[in-house]
Amino acid sequence: MLLCFEIINQFGLYNTFMIPGNAISLHTRKKIIGSISIIFILIIYFAYAFIAIEIKQGPVDFETFMEIGRNLLHGSPIYTENSYYPMPYVGIFALFSLVPFPLSLLFWIFIPVFLALIISGWSPFVLLFAPLFAHFIGGQTAVFGMLGLWGYRSNQKSKWSGIWLSILLFKPQLAIAPLIWAGWIWIREILKNQKIPHQMVVFITSTVFIFLPWVAYNPSWVSEWLTNPRGFRLRAMAGLIPRLLSYLQLKPIIFWIVITIAVLVIGFWMYRKKAVNLDSLVLLSFIVLPILHDYDLIQLIPLLDQRKKQIAAVMSSIPLWLTIFLAYRNDHAWITATIIAPILLWLLINDFKLTEKFQNKNKKISNKTLTL
Repeated sequence: MLLCFEIINQFGLYNTFMIPGNAISLHTRKKIIGSISIIFILIIYFAYAFIAIEIKQGPVDFETFMEIGRNLLHGSPIYTENSYYPMPYVGIFALFSLVPFPLSLLFWIFIPVFLALIISGWSPFVLLFAPLFAHFIGGQTAVFGMLGLWGYRSNQKSKWSGIWLSILLFKPQLAIAPLIWAGWIWIREILKNQKIPHQMVVFITSTVFIFLPWVAYNPSWVSEWLTNPRGFRLRAMAGLIPRLLSYLQLKPIIFWIVITIAVLVIGFWMYRKKAVNLDSLVLLSFIVLPILHDYDLIQLIPLLDQRKKQIAAVMSSIPLWLTIFLAYRNDHAWITATIIAPILLWLLINDFKLTEKFQNKNKKISNKTLTL
């Protein structure tokens, strides 16, 4: 989008696009070009949806989710092969399975796309972020991870942000890093104020509200769910470190020892750089956890709140675009998804470093001014 805008700006092609260069502001022209870019990129998304509807066949995982939902409606066993979701999500599967195929597919695959656009401030760059497209064509389920993190991150101090944290539990592995961060804050507040934080109370209450009805429906669902875990799958694994370790075929205990060491080393580096925060913990989780997948990377979209971060995310996902279009069925080719989080973490760390230098420089200038 920026490249197109610069070409139009430099060569004065506004009339070609029926955009009067002198009549509207630079900001307005950027918004117009951005809107045109979104429309053109969405054509790719809609083309895929049109083909799926024409052949009456959705993504494999979408079909699996609908089958799980029908099992719930028909009273059939839920936690069989390829069924790994907690009951609240199974209930959503059931609702979508009641809707005619074209509508259920369109809503299922496009709701995350438009939520991503809204979260990004309607930036066309988000549509070029390959994990979003991978999530789209896979009919995947990480939307609550993206939505919950965005809501919590937008106002971490509000007690009502506990609701957003509970939404993350629809897909629990995407709640790990945010809950570690929130838990650390809650512990500090308890030690300081000698009382339970209101946000923690809201989180627990909303979590009970989400899960308790399903316990009443089937008291044994939690044990059934926990005894049917999803194994580590090389193809979908988004963590660079566990993916590299998986090629070594280490014993489980050695595997987890190495993961723990990696967490400590990277965490210490973040601490030394004074860059330990919610964003860095989420990015770290996508580097070290073997239970996060390529399509789960849409959870990073709320972190892309600056243009340079959006550009970095898109550029780092170019290899994943090549995998999607040229090597989709090659499990090993999906290692391209593992470079995105490390690049964004490096950018975040350097942002903190530059900010600290800028603040120190301003402090020195202020001190000199006061001395004079």
